[in-house]
Amino acid sequence: MATPLHALRRARSRGLTEGARRRGAPGAHDRRVAVVGLGGFGGALADELTRRGLAVLGVDADEQAVSARRATLARVAVADATDPEERERLGLAGPGAPACAVVALGGDGLAGLVVASELVEGGVPDVWVYAPGAHRAVLARRLGARPVDASDATALGDVIAATLRVKDA
Repeated sequence: MATPLHALRRARSRGLTEGARRRGAPGAHDRRVAVVGLGGFGGALADELTRRGLAVLGVDADEQAVSARRATLARVAVADATDPEERERLGLAGPGAPACAVVALGGDGLAGLVVASELVEGGVPDVWVYAPGAHRAVLARRLGARPVDASDATALGDVIAATLRVKDA
């Protein structure tokens, strides 16, 4: 079984910017956003994006975090986003991938970087990832994702809405 470090090394050997080159600007018609990690920041961001009229898929391994958002988000799932089969089951890769994904996994940030890398490689056009600290932010960029420090869900909601060309609700 591959560890997160192996996945990062594999991504590096494939070429760190390969996914970023394939990414195109999301279509104006695609208003689907995935938020992986529905804790404090991820949950607040999912709520903010929903308020702006985006169809949000919320994913978390914690049943309580998912239950708290079941009534407000377009779709929720209890799943381990580090598992490739779970990501595929949820439609987080390939032609049906959402226009944007935000990976807001807490902890040391390594799992979030692995998931973000896989989403970039899977064809999600715009991937943001919680990357605490300067070193993780640099790594996130090299993997083709945009780092975020998780300080303000409303501000990130503004940026994502502008990227997807959504007017404020």
